[in-house]
Amino acid sequence: MQQLNGRLRAGSKEVKGIWALQLCQPDNHVQLLFSAPKAGDYVATVFVSEKSTDTKSSDAILYNITFADVASYSKGFPFAFTGYYAHRVELAEPLSGVVPSGKLVRFMLKSDGAQEMIITQHSKPVAHLLPQNGYFTGDVTLSPGEAGVFANYGNGNSYEGLLNYQVE
Repeated sequence: MQQLNGRLRAGSKEVKGIWALQLCQPDNHVQLLFSAPKAGDYVATVFVSEKSTDTKSSDAILYNITFADVASYSKGFPFAFTGYYAHRVELAEPLSGVVPSGKLVRFMLKSDGAQEMIITQHSKPVAHLLPQNGYFTGDVTLSPGEAGVFANYGNGNSYEGLLNYQVE
């Protein structure tokens, strides 16, 4: 499977942060979603690698993008670990990489071969996502810091990192 990744530039400067996220679709297509920290003109570079373990990627496409409004993902997307690509994760929500603390956050995703999925904070499980209609779902209240999504693929007690969120 090809892995897509993207980078944004504003003028000649690279925009720091995670502004591109590959989304796997149920029909085996992939989509690359872009956002930006503020409205304006950007150049998006799309990179392609043949599989999640490739360290080499090549420029595939350059896009000139004008963002008129960035309210939906103004803080970027979650950090995706290698397992996210290797296990073809379909992420439905949350797409924003920054989620609120002290409020219920809906998690909904699926992954090829996943047996269990958990949400962790401070290196400890805080919630188990439950299987429902092919997805693992759950409403979770998180505290400030980082939160991770991990999945077990039938390897005993071993869990693989899929996504990392900032909780504010």
